Amino acid sequence: MAYVIAISGKGGVGKTTITSLIIKYLLSLKKGSILAVDADPSFNLHFLLGMDAPKTLGQLRESAKKDKPNSMDLFSFLEYGINMAISEGKIDLLAMGRKEGKGCYCSVNNALREKLKTVTKSYDYIVIDNEAGIEHISRQTDAFVDIMFIVIDPSKRSLITAQTIISLIKELENDVGKVYLIGNKMNEIPNWVKTDIPFLGAIPLDPMLQKYEDENLSFLSLPETSIAYQELSKCFRQNWETSIISNYSPCKESRSIEKN
Repeated sequence: MAYVIAISGKGGVGKTTITSLIIKYLLSLKKGSILAVDADPSFNLHFLLGMDAPKTLGQLRESAKKDKPNSMDLFSFLEYGINMAISEGKIDLLAMGRKEGKGCYCSVNNALREKLKTVTKSYDYIVIDNEAGIEHISRQTDAFVDIMFIVIDPSKRSLITAQTIISLIKELENDVGKVYLIGNKMNEIPNWVKTDIPFLGAIPLDPMLQKYEDENLSFLSLPETSIAYQELSKCFRQNWETSIISNYSPCKESRSIEKN
């Protein structure tokens, strides 16, 4: 069973940046295979990972209604489509794409959900870059998450969104093991951050990240001198890796951490 990591938060706080840095960190641990899932309809995680634009499950959903051969059942068509949609590299990448179009997609969505469960079982880690806000929580797309990182920035509104996400997780009884805040573009934790949510740490503004993004360079090739990556690595080593990653055995059949 894959260990599932989700990144959430208000729009514009840098979720995709933090997702990319977490993936780079997991790669450095060399503890298993990684599937990155871009769950934002305006998918752009592939840019920061230095990968080509992937086919999306949104496109697959549309083609299942229009292009499925009569000789092929829905499950077989979707399984083939998902395998074709996964972009391969140092890590694998799957993009969810846009939401449903007009008409009923219930049968396709149900079949797609079941086939995804089968495909993702072959990975040790799944890292999900969620869409902005709280829609993914209200639709319960974050069911069965081992750990969620909610990203905030120097705006107080980002903390309000984080608190709303926590409330929805509890209200909808989503299966989320642990939740941490990560501060992005911060040199330290601001005084106004008063919350019961554990704070993993603050990631400083790093001009190198903007340079890499402007030049279309992969964040996976960031040097160790990147101050953002250095700080994230330190936070993980001190607060996270020893209690979770070190105790995680890839493909184990039970969750490695308790629910809050």
